[in-house]
Amino acid sequence: MLSQISASCWRVTLHATRIPVRAVVFKPDIEDLVEWPVIVVSAGKLLSCWECDSYIVGPVGHWPSSKRAGIEEFLDEKGGAINVPRAGIHMQQFQRSWWSLRPKPPAPVVSFINGRHRTRYLIDAGVNSLPIQVHASQAALLREVCA
Repeated sequence: MLSQISASCWRVTLHATRIPVRAVVFKPDIEDLVEWPVIVVSAGKLLSCWECDSYIVGPVGHWPSSKRAGIEEFLDEKGGAINVPRAGIHMQQFQRSWWSLRPKPPAPVVSFINGRHRTRYLIDAGVNSLPIQVHASQAALLREVCA
């Protein structure tokens, strides 16, 4: 569950019992919220756009235990607020397959600048929505595709 606890602070509560992290508090990575607004997105829609990127992080179940322990320590709310993941979104034209006569329509692709591991962890932990910081020139597209 996501709740906004101030004008520029969000709390994501995790209900999965199999993980030690109960909640994560986010603050903007870049303080200029006009140039870099924070958009609350659907985790499922974000993941489907991210899967089109060539640099996606695999499911947490495939991570080494040391990697999982490291991200859990990083996300622990006792350490204070952490930065909202920063990403970019663009429309990409994919090559048509050899049996297709028509080219594929452009598809939205999300790429992360910072925060890909924490985002994957939260998605695998079952969050429905999370805040993402994006450049203002891409905010409308991210909102349209993933909000």
